[in-house]
Parts: sequence; C-alpha cells; structure tokens
Amino acid sequence: EYFSKVSSLLDVWVPLIRENGLQATVLVIINPNGRFDYRFKKYSGNSDFDISLKAFLEEQKSIIYPKPKNRKKVQIDVDFKSKG
Repeated sequence: EYFSKVSSLLDVWVPLIRENGLQATVLVIINPNGRFDYRFKKYSGNSDFDISLKAFLEEQKSIIYPKPKNRKKVQIDVDFKSKG
C-alpha cells in the first residue's frame, strides 16, 4: 500500500523524449518525516531524457511524501522509461 502511494506520485512524470528503450534507474529515498531524495544509479544515455527526469525529481523534494509506517528510511529502486 505504501509503495503504491509513492508510485502514484512518481507516475505523473511524462518524459519529453519519446524514444523506445530509454531507461534510467533511480534510487528513491524517503526519510522518516516523508522528505524525498534520490540518487541516479543508471542514466539513460540520452541527456535530454536525463535532464528532464532530474528536473522532475528535484521538484519532488518540495513535496512531503507519505511517512513510512515503521518510521524508518525507505529506499526504492525505480525505473523511469520512455516509449516511442
């Protein structure tokens, strides 16, 4: 349930680049107070795609995410993809 809430917040991102096979992997970190942070684990290789994704992720830092139930930091690997 918690992960589906987080997923629905991240699913609003729409890549500006429509190209098959583009994928970036991001480690999403949510601290016990619901603060969002992230770290790229793998870039897509397309700078426009990556810049667009980074801008979206930076915006997420200003949003308070649902607080983890066990009051511990949550880390999730998320794949962001583009389809042509």
